[in-house]
Amino acid sequence: MLAVDDAGNPRPGTHLVVRPDRGEVSAARERSPGELWATWTLPPGSAGTVRLRVALEDAPALLAQAHLTLEAGPPATVELNADRDTVVAGAGREVILRARARDAAGNGSPARLEVSAAAGFGALVEAHSGAWRLRPPDSFAGRQSVEVVAHPQGTAEPRASVVLRLLPGAPVSASIEPGTPVVRTGPDGRLELRVRRTDRFGNLVPGSAPAATAEEGSIAGIEPQSDGAYLATYLPPQRWDREETVVDMRWPESSARTRVRLLPRLALLTVSPKAGALSNFGQLTSPVAAVEASLRTARFGPELAFSTELAWYFSSRQQAVGQFGNGQGRVDFLALSAQVSLRVPLGARTTVWIGAGPSLEGIASRLQLGSQPPVSERALVLGVTGSVGVEHRFASVLPFAELRWSRHRDPQLSTLTGAISATSLLVGTRFELL
Repeated sequence: MLAVDDAGNPRPGTHLVVRPDRGEVSAARERSPGELWATWTLPPGSAGTVRLRVALEDAPALLAQAHLTLEAGPPATVELNADRDTVVAGAGREVILRARARDAAGNGSPARLEVSAAAGFGALVEAHSGAWRLRPPDSFAGRQSVEVVAHPQGTAEPRASVVLRLLPGAPVSASIEPGTPVVRTGPDGRLELRVRRTDRFGNLVPGSAPAATAEEGSIAGIEPQSDGAYLATYLPPQRWDREETVVDMRWPESSARTRVRLLPRLALLTVSPKAGALSNFGQLTSPVAAVEASLRTARFGPELAFSTELAWYFSSRQQAVGQFGNGQGRVDFLALSAQVSLRVPLGARTTVWIGAGPSLEGIASRLQLGSQPPVSERALVLGVTGSVGVEHRFASVLPFAELRWSRHRDPQLSTLTGAISATSLLVGTRFELL
């Protein structure tokens, strides 16, 4: 502030009267003749123009004034509003959004804002400053609501948001999705069915539960899910007498049907007599007789069988041995093996499996040369065995065919040396006991 006389010369010792429109001004201090300095402090408040008026204390009619423009500060809060809070599929209506930012004093901030919705959800365009138009899609991709967010450009805070509820159109179709392709009959069988009612855009339509029926078995319950679908529990019949059944779900305006494949109850214990032929594709060819006992379970996911088998086969030869006359030799094999098999159903009647495990084989050898006393030897050797097979269920029988391979260590007998490898083809019938 400068104080001068009529000739324009500085007036030392001048006292001023300072009147601000807003805020406070500190006491003026003279730094040089006629030049006074003071500090004008403005508290937070509305933006606009304020005046500072200065007069001479001894001549109050002499008045000078200055104008100061106050601008809004950086955004401290953001406001976002929508012209409605619901979106109906197929309605074709845009949502009008309005956003504005304010500084800490509540002044409207000129900072540019960004408005965004979930990626891929409709088209969002800026209509004019502070207003946007959202054209929502008709298919909501499983969403029940969508959040629209506004924030200053280049920073995520401060932010404001609105949540729009997404409502489907009228229901036109329904569907049933089984949790698994098949279900076993019996008291432990159950199958979860996901039931959906949708509009013409594929959006789930919530509402009352459907009426459910099943040709065989029953529906234990239908529970609504958070996304608008339903979860129905199907209980199969206790006895298996068909390969599939039909389940229906009905609403007044739509219905759905699915076919459920039925598998026989999983027998926990089976006994399987079998017979066939064995060969090492050399000098050993023999019939085979065996019996197998298996424990089955599906507790770990896939169906597994834990089996023990006792198998018998033999080798017999006779030939002339010079001065001793005829020589006759016979070797009997008794193998005890254990296997773990993975069983895979191929439809309701056919199952294939593959298995492997350790084996313990007892060998009894007897050799007689002419009239010489017979020579008998015995040995016990370890080995491994593997198998693949297929079974097919008929009305009351369960026949199967199995290809097995085994290899056992060298028994080191005088009449039999070398590792024993053999392949056998067996057929038999299973008896399900439990």
